[in-house]
Parts: sequence; structure tokens; C-alpha cells
Amino acid sequence: MTSSWRVAELWRVAVACIAMQAVVACGDNESPSGPGTGSLKVTVATTGADLDPDGFAISVDNGQAQAVPINGSVTIGSVPSGSRSVALTGLAPNCTADPGTRTITVAGGAEATVNFSVTCVAAQGAVQVTVQTTGDAPDPDGYAASLDGGPSQAVGVNGAVAFPAVAAGPHSVTLAGLAAGCVVNGSNPRPVDVTTGATVPLTFAVVCSTATGSIAVAVATTGDEVDASGYLVSVDGGTGAVVPANGSLSVPSLTAGPHSVQLLDVAANCEVTGQNPQTATVTGGASTPVAFQITCSSARILFISTRDGNFDLYSSNRDGSSVQRLTTTAASEDAPAWSPDYSKIAFASNRGTTGYDIYVMNADGSGATQLTTADDDDNFPSWSRDGSKIAFTSNRDGNDEIYVMNADGSGQVNLTNNAAKDQVPAWSPDGVHLAFQSDRDGATGRFEIFTIQADGTALTKIVSSPAGDFHPTYSPSGLRLLFASTRDDPEREIYVVNVDGTGLQRLTTAASVDNWPTWSPDGTSIAFYSNRDGNSEIYTMDESGGNVARVTNEPQQDLRPAWRP
Repeated sequence: MTSSWRVAELWRVAVACIAMQAVVACGDNESPSGPGTGSLKVTVATTGADLDPDGFAISVDNGQAQAVPINGSVTIGSVPSGSRSVALTGLAPNCTADPGTRTITVAGGAEATVNFSVTCVAAQGAVQVTVQTTGDAPDPDGYAASLDGGPSQAVGVNGAVAFPAVAAGPHSVTLAGLAAGCVVNGSNPRPVDVTTGATVPLTFAVVCSTATGSIAVAVATTGDEVDASGYLVSVDGGTGAVVPANGSLSVPSLTAGPHSVQLLDVAANCEVTGQNPQTATVTGGASTPVAFQITCSSARILFISTRDGNFDLYSSNRDGSSVQRLTTTAASEDAPAWSPDYSKIAFASNRGTTGYDIYVMNADGSGATQLTTADDDDNFPSWSRDGSKIAFTSNRDGNDEIYVMNADGSGQVNLTNNAAKDQVPAWSPDGVHLAFQSDRDGATGRFEIFTIQADGTALTKIVSSPAGDFHPTYSPSGLRLLFASTRDDPEREIYVVNVDGTGLQRLTTAASVDNWPTWSPDGTSIAFYSNRDGNSEIYTMDESGGNVARVTNEPQQDLRPAWRP
């Protein structure tokens, strides 16, 4: 019996083992996780405002994180069976999951599920603005604080104001309404970075004082053709005071607070580096420094020349280098004049069918446009200081007269309307007057220098002589006139005179023709043409007639110089 029982028992065990193997085999076919692992399905549901745009992350037992949508699910396979810790991470500061970590039991061959609920609130914080005022003259009515240029809130001289519900991120707070004599220490407006759920403190320290302060302006100029007359310093749009090109100036008795400091009368060949105007905050009893850096470049001289055949327009550096030919037509050009901003050139040319007419082109010689089309000659253009008008000489009415037109050629008006010859106009820097040569008070062809207002009134004779005076041109200051004359020599020489006719001075004495004088933009030099070395060339000299230098050196004729910075 014992033997039979043992056989039966062995058979039962064998059947049980076979059954167990079948179950295991079936389990392998149905679960990818295997008998010692399971899977984990994580579902996230997010509600509220300002939902996290980049989703969250899931990690099991602090392992490698896996992305999960803010509203969605993810399944993680091959999770070892047993108790597991599941964490939801990567939440924005305005989002919370309660709880953010769950403990879940994973069964081998089965899928466990875990759900997270996330709530997001608006991503906002607050700004608390505090003002602290010291000094002997506090502002009696307080100040006004504003956020990002929005509506302002009143705040006392030693008080505080809150800006709630401010979106997280960078913002700007401005303290305004400061009385004269009150100054904010530090920047104003002031940046502030708001974080979600937090109140960010921001303090303005204000000093109010009856004491005045000053601004110390320092100017440094480098480069070529530096303006020897310096510049003008204007504070808050007031009358400018002279400061040397390399020097300093103190502006005293200024109330405490911000002031605008501007450098004016900067020559066209010079450029201010950085901001102009600048804002300087003055503190009572102290001097506030302001610095300007200026760079000046070499001047260019425009002239006409026959070096390539007929008269064409050329330009060169002051020393005669870098010559550039600007016109290449078969016609002749004459009397070039720079526009006030030096972007254009007005000139006369006979390239049309009606004699000489006035043209305008770009400074590089491109885009030539004809402005006048009269049957007779129009010549000697001159720009007004603001660039809106061009004066010129025309004999369209039977004799030479001074005409004025708009810079586009419209509105051509006879300004002088006299039986004599009125020629070669030159605008004053302020645009009020025109100087010109005329034989109206002398023998025909004996010219004298006159001025007239731009409306045709207030005719005034400046200089006269038994010989002739020609081609007047204003100094950049508008206080003097250059001209050529035969009063002391049968050949033309160059003279300068005050605009009231006083202070006549002869500048050249060569036994040759010195003609067509023109000022440099800074008023320190003069260009002219002369045949003192055999044929007509361009020369320069300083404003007193010294330091004569030859600019061009060609066997042909170089005439009619015109400066530009």
C-alpha cells in the first residue's frame, strides 16, 4: 500500500508541475512585463488658468523622468513588481499636484494605474513700491507711481503703494510728479522681475533740496578739420554757451533734478559719438559731469575742370588727393554748390537745348534732374540754409536778375527786377539775406556788393569801389563776406569785410588772378582759384590769408571751388 500511495503521489506532483508550466507559458504570451514585472499607466488631468505649456514629467523610484502631457497619459513598461513611488515633476510655479508623489503596488504581469490632478492658478505676483524722501524741501503733494506706463497711483513722500495681480515676468516702475529740487537716487524708471505668488519690494530714495547744483561739460574732439570755434552747450533748450572743441564748461545754478544737455553748432564734417542730447541729474550742492566725444573728418572740395576735355564737375580731398569725376557729359558744367546736408549738388549746365540751366544731382553724380528750362541762361545756384530754396542768376527777362525757386524747381520768382545786372547770389546762414554783385549804381559792368532780404526788400550796398567787386559769399557765422575785387590791382584779389561794410581787409597780394573765394564749413579756411603758377588751379589759405596751399596741379583749368566737410 505504501508503494501504491507513493506512485499516486508522484503522479499528482507531476500533473501539478505540468499544469504550472502551462500557466507560466500562457502568462508569457499575455504580459510583456514578465512574471516579475508589470506596467504602470499614469494619467494627468490639469485645470485652472495659465496652464503649463510644456507639460510635466513622471519618474518611478526617482529614476529617469519621462514626459507626460498636462492632460493625457503615458504607460511605462517593465516596472518591477512591488511597492513603487511615482512622482509628478516639472510643474510651473503656478501649478500644484496634491499629492505630487504617489505610492502604488505593481503586480507582476499586470497594469497598475495612478491618476494625478493638477491645478494651475494665474501666474501673478505683486509689487510693493516704497518711497523714502530726505532733504530740506520735501515735495508737498507726494508722487505718482506707475507700472509699465499704466495708470498711476498716488504715494506719499514717505509712503508705499501696492500693485497686485501683476503677471510674472519683467516690468518697469516709474516714480513721477517730483517737484523741482527733488531727485531720485538711481534709475527711474526702475526694472522689477515679478515671480508667481510673491510680492516683490521696490524702494525709491528721493532727495529734495533747495540747494542748486551745476553741470560740468567736458568735450573731446579728434580727427581732421576740427572746428576751431568750438561748439555751443544748451541746457534745457536754453541759449547756448561756447565750449572749446577740446575743453570744458560749467553751467551753474541749476535746480536739483534731471536736465537736458545738448551740444549744438557741430560742424557738418563732425559727428557726436553717443547720445546728444544727454540727460544729467543734478544734485543740490554738487557738480554733475557730462562728457561729449566728437569725431571730425577731412573736407572735400568741389570744382570744375577741363582736365578731361570740357568743363566737368570733380571733387577731391583738401590736399588734392582722391580726385573723383562726377559728370561725364559732352556738355559743360559750371558753378557747383553743395546742399546744406551735402547730399546733393546744384550746378549749371548747357547739356539741354536752351543754354545754361540749373540742375541738381546726388553727391556721387547720379540722378541729375533739370530744374529750370528758360530760353536763356540760368547760372550760379545757391542753396538756402534749410535746403528748401535755391537762388540763381537768370537773364530770361532781358538782363541778369536774381531769382529764387523751391528746391524742386517750382515757384521761380524774380527777386531783384532791376534794369541793371544782378548776379551771383549767396544766401546768409540764417536764410534772411542774399548777397550778390550788381552794377546798378555804377557804370555798366562795374560791380559792387549788395545784400537784400529774401522777400526782395531792404536793399543795402555793402562795399563799392571805382573798380569792381565780385562774387560775395557769407562766412559760416554770417558776420563777414568774402569777395574778389580789382580795387587795388587790375587782377582780381580776395578781400573780406564785415556785413555792415566795416573792417575791409585784403587777403591776397599775388600778381595774378585770385578769384571765387569760398569759406570752409568751419570758417577757418578759404578756397579759391588762382593762375599764380601759370594756369588756374584750386588753392586754400587760412581766414587771414596765410598758409596758402595748392590743391590741384593739372595743365588744364580748375575753377569755381566749393567746400564740403
